[in-house]
Amino acid sequence: MLRELRLHEIELELQNAALRESQVELEQSRAKFCELYEHAPIPYLSLAKDSTIVAVNDAALSLLQAPRAGLVGTRFSKYIAPDHAVAFALHQRAFTSRDDCVSCQLALEVAGTEREVQLLSVRARDDSCESLTVIMDLSDKNRLAKTLEAHAFTSAILDAAGLIAVLDLQGRIVQLNQACGALLDEPEAATGRLLWDVFATSPQQRSQARQSLITAMAEAKTPTWEGTFAGPDKSLRHVAWSFAPLAEEGAPLRYAIASGNDLTALKALQAQLAISQRLAPMGQLAANVGHEINNPLAYVRSSLELAAVLVNGQPKECDKLKHTLDVALEGVDRIRLIVDDLRVLSSHDVRTLESVDVREVLDSCVQLATNEIRHHARLLVDYGDVPRVMANAGRLSQVFINLLVNAAQSIEPGHAETNEISVSVHRGAKGGVTIEIRDSGAGIAAENLAQIFEPFFTTKSIGEGTGLGLAICHGIIAELGGQITVESAPGSGTTFRVWLPASNAVEPVRVVPKATRALSPRANMARHILVIDDEARITESFALLLGDRHHVRTAASGREGLELCQEQEFDVIFCDLRMPEMGGDQVYRALLERNAAQATRIVFMTGSLVGAPELQALVEGEVAILRKPFSARDVNATLESCLHQATDAADVQTSDDPSSVSSTRLAVLVDPRRERPADSPETTEPRALSPIAPPIRKASG
Repeated sequence: MLRELRLHEIELELQNAALRESQVELEQSRAKFCELYEHAPIPYLSLAKDSTIVAVNDAALSLLQAPRAGLVGTRFSKYIAPDHAVAFALHQRAFTSRDDCVSCQLALEVAGTEREVQLLSVRARDDSCESLTVIMDLSDKNRLAKTLEAHAFTSAILDAAGLIAVLDLQGRIVQLNQACGALLDEPEAATGRLLWDVFATSPQQRSQARQSLITAMAEAKTPTWEGTFAGPDKSLRHVAWSFAPLAEEGAPLRYAIASGNDLTALKALQAQLAISQRLAPMGQLAANVGHEINNPLAYVRSSLELAAVLVNGQPKECDKLKHTLDVALEGVDRIRLIVDDLRVLSSHDVRTLESVDVREVLDSCVQLATNEIRHHARLLVDYGDVPRVMANAGRLSQVFINLLVNAAQSIEPGHAETNEISVSVHRGAKGGVTIEIRDSGAGIAAENLAQIFEPFFTTKSIGEGTGLGLAICHGIIAELGGQITVESAPGSGTTFRVWLPASNAVEPVRVVPKATRALSPRANMARHILVIDDEARITESFALLLGDRHHVRTAASGREGLELCQEQEFDVIFCDLRMPEMGGDQVYRALLERNAAQATRIVFMTGSLVGAPELQALVEGEVAILRKPFSARDVNATLESCLHQATDAADVQTSDDPSSVSSTRLAVLVDPRRERPADSPETTEPRALSPIAPPIRKASG
């Protein structure tokens, strides 16, 4: 019963830690969303079900000519012109029952003046009844329509702030205003073309546009349709269009007018919110899975290594056992690499930027996607010498994994030997880095290329894709100051090309344990080692590994470890960072109060995939970290380095300069994923290294 209660306590602690990490990520996403909301050039309001204003951005304050304190908490309905109160009530009712965008046209009374506007509202994606509402000022557009009816429309079209196009009755463009032309590479070339051939890409959008024009002309209605197209900067634009007949009294109908509302900013806000909601549980799951696997993997690996050492040198009859142990160790290492690669999914704060080698990130992503790729194609990798980039490894990995998986899924399984997926890295324009992921799959139809980065657009069947993957990739790369483009044709495969600006940061110094020096006679003596971990198998593996050379004592909790520290002095203390009741950081602080000398001998062990906030809370100098799953070599190297430093401290203490003793600090960071060259530079400012798999430099099947 006690063991079950303890296991339950451990599970609760892990869940609480993961929840805290998820809350941090959600708060960061919320801050980004609020920043975009606040400074958007288009008026935005957040309205409750009863039209109470919950939040308002700067542009809306300017439109309504009121201070923020005077708007928040008041009802937006008081700004609605009396004749339009019923239309606004129906609009409010519509957005609470629909998931898509709801719009209506009405008049606002602002400072004694009526302003015609269009409201675009979408329901919040939670249990609240709040809506995100965009206010499009139609005063200029309606004034233009009156001018056009009076046959003086040329200058009015050019001066209008909204998107205005004059069409013939077939939908061909007669004239565009400047705002419309600014959305095109060559606005002059649009004259004479169908509006939907210029401002829409998919056959479905074009069909909706034709039907909307027919309805507007025949029934005097103004149905809306939404078109997507690539702007001059190749970014995807979203515009909602409506048609109206342009007639004059007593004359036959010859023209129609198309008015558009640019929804690109609203779509970006919706996509950002969807990304935040989707990534938080993914990061929590990755962190939980990684931590739970790393703990047992640590003692399995060390036990297998110890068994391999014991079998080594035995008679030839044990060769089969030796081979079996080698195979098992290889499998453990493969699990370790996979779990460590989950680290890239457990942190998504794009604002936390660092100098990153994209080749290392790609290697990690290739390993995660290997199982998906190997059934579809051979993998070819070609890495050139490239500078580092300023990026967030987690978010960058999300882009590469998505592109790799998409490449694999574009190829039918079963013919891997005849298909290829190639990954190349080389220097790009402006001294940056270009990453190309090319496949020999089915390719993408031309009408889908312009929509490929659009949120919620997918060519997959219902239930197989959300349509957010490539939109997220586009957003991540854009926020990093880079570009992502695609080239494809049906039957010719697809190439995604990512360009990132180079970093000017100096590559960080990598610190390794000083394990190459010869031990002094004092360091060669049997020492007293304490291992504190609530996982019994880990303490057992330490006892088996070190017990033949040192005096090893174990403790199953932080409190038990402190009691043993009161009984005797230990030369090195290995302590798990996260334990029920009393974690490693609490043990460290308690040792600082009771016996500061022993606190400098502590080595923290952790299986967490993300940075431990407990370590950041420690203000007393630097500490040693041994990441799980560790090998026997890692344990021995860490112990050797600790004994060296303890020996150095003892030697300094016997010297003529006793003041130097207080400056001796323990600083050992062990990375079980890296080989440690003997000539690595030493420094007094160590940094923890993120475990990354060794780069792949050759083709693989």
